[in-house]
Amino acid sequence: MGALLSRWKTKPTTVEQLENLDKEIKDLEEFRAKNQRLQKLWVGRLLLYSSALYLLTSLIVYLLYLPEQWLLRLAMALPFFLYPVL
Repeated sequence: MGALLSRWKTKPTTVEQLENLDKEIKDLEEFRAKNQRLQKLWVGRLLLYSSALYLLTSLIVYLLYLPEQWLLRLAMALPFFLYPVL
């Protein structure tokens, strides 16, 4: 039965195969570009949220746990200023 059906079904020409390949390549390029845009968006959000969390944490520690003397306060706050640089 399969042999009978395959006789009426024509094989795609070389031009049709090339057009299909071209279409698949364009689809894959669009998919890759979309994924790159989404990845940049997620990385930007991650940087924004982590920076905000870091600043909030450092502010809470600064207000609640630092001693009254300015020299000790500066010494304890120094890691919060050095960590982002490192």
